[in-house]
Amino acid sequence: ANAGLFLVTTMRYDDNENQTLTTYPGKDDTLAVPVKVLNSYDERDLLLQVSRGVDTPHLSKTSYTYVST
Repeated sequence: ANAGLFLVTTMRYDDNENQTLTTYPGKDDTLAVPVKVLNSYDERDLLLQVSRGVDTPHLSKTSYTYVST
């Protein structure tokens, strides 16, 4: 067993309490680095973009658009 082993996930928030950065302790699929996820928001605090694999060559981005009804 791995007694005394702790894995810590850290999260950062902006002034509007939106989660802006999450760092997971695991590894990227091929790199021995923590996995970072960066979230971007608009002026209405709606999620605009999620970037996974920040600071790695495996960066992927998902963008969101919202239509008012």
